[in-house]
Amino acid sequence: MFLFQCSCSCNAVTPDATFQNSPQTMEEQKLCLLEAKVTGLEASVAMLIEGVENMTNMVTTWQSAKVISQDKNLTASPPALTHGYTPRQSIISKPTDEINSKLKRNIYGSSAEKVDVVDVFQIRKESLKKSPFPSLSMSGQKGLRLGEMEPFSNADVNGMKSSVGLPKWIRVCFTPPDDMVLDELNAFVVAYLFGLNKCAQEDEEELIVYFSNKQFGRRKDLKTLLPGKCVDQQVMNLLVSLLTAKERSVIQQAADVSFWFLPTTLSHYAIDGNRIPSEVIRFYQKDFMGKLDHLKKIFLPVNYLNCHWYLVIVDVVKGHLIILDSLPGFVNHDSRRIIVRKMALFLEEMLTDSSYHIVEAPEQITRCRPPPISEYPIVNVEELGSQRPNSNDCGIWVAKWMMECRWSDNYKIQVDEKTRMKLALNLALSSNNTCKDELIKDSAKNWNDLEKKHRSVVVIE
Repeated sequence: MFLFQCSCSCNAVTPDATFQNSPQTMEEQKLCLLEAKVTGLEASVAMLIEGVENMTNMVTTWQSAKVISQDKNLTASPPALTHGYTPRQSIISKPTDEINSKLKRNIYGSSAEKVDVVDVFQIRKESLKKSPFPSLSMSGQKGLRLGEMEPFSNADVNGMKSSVGLPKWIRVCFTPPDDMVLDELNAFVVAYLFGLNKCAQEDEEELIVYFSNKQFGRRKDLKTLLPGKCVDQQVMNLLVSLLTAKERSVIQQAADVSFWFLPTTLSHYAIDGNRIPSEVIRFYQKDFMGKLDHLKKIFLPVNYLNCHWYLVIVDVVKGHLIILDSLPGFVNHDSRRIIVRKMALFLEEMLTDSSYHIVEAPEQITRCRPPPISEYPIVNVEELGSQRPNSNDCGIWVAKWMMECRWSDNYKIQVDEKTRMKLALNLALSSNNTCKDELIKDSAKNWNDLEKKHRSVVVIE
């Protein structure tokens, strides 16, 4: 029951008593009652708004404290705070000078004077839009297997369309081109492999890729894929191993492979003469070769004087020795013909071994005659295009020829800025890489550490 004070000095009375006294007084009391209800509603709404604001501030403060105190595991913050959550606009877009100063000192230390405050808060807004740590399964996730995709296919990297990219605050020595689509995992790996943070720079000898045939690649080897660098022999041998594994994965028996990709050392053995064919058979037959009855092409990458790459293809079907060179004038024509002939003779002698042309089957035993490789004519393919001046892309051209020209005789390819980055990601995230699981964990932890550093917030009391 509501009590109202009369305008005169009489005692308070109940509304019922007042309503009974006069019609005019009763109307006034109804109006007062209505005004009281409106006032009460306004107070409730004000309290509700204040409560929402307080909760928003508490959530923002809790999130900042969570980021600072978060331990080193890979568990993301609660989805409600990291997926789609953005703090109040007034908190982010209008920081005080004191917050700016402390925030820059907290994140960037003594170099704070070089940082633009607007960029700092823009970074924070971008970083809070999406959690950087999805649930990463170390096996059985097709979406994470870039190495399972056809290298340099028309699909985007990893076959995904979700673009993440690298935030400006992650400094790398190899920046993905603007038109290259990276999913979240690929962004982690790029930041880890090519980051300029202290950890990534110090451990150049870290093992990044290791295949079952004992071919391996360290961080410093993969860094030869940086723009302008000459591709290292280790990287080329890793690609040879990857392509061989992919070729064998689509057939029932390793002996039935139609395309052989041979390591770069075979050309050195043939040219230098420091190995005999029977020794090389023991090294390479199991891991890189098959039986002659299925053979169509042999790919032989050649590193001339350790400063220029070109590719020799033994086309068994057409009976040709094909030379592909992105810089044909670099190697003397006669010198290159001599090198190719030496390789053909060496390879032909290898293939005379009975292990290459005896195929045992339940119903028959067949013997294949070794192809007369040394007698094949040398074919220099013209109008292939050429590498960009001072690009050192010869190794990249060789890599892409091996990837794209197995079944095709069209050797006209395109190499752009994305090719090097795609090759690095194909090798690192291949399902054949026994270091892949550890690489994913280390990449996620590295991203987490970098994000914590740049999401640190100073709370002003």
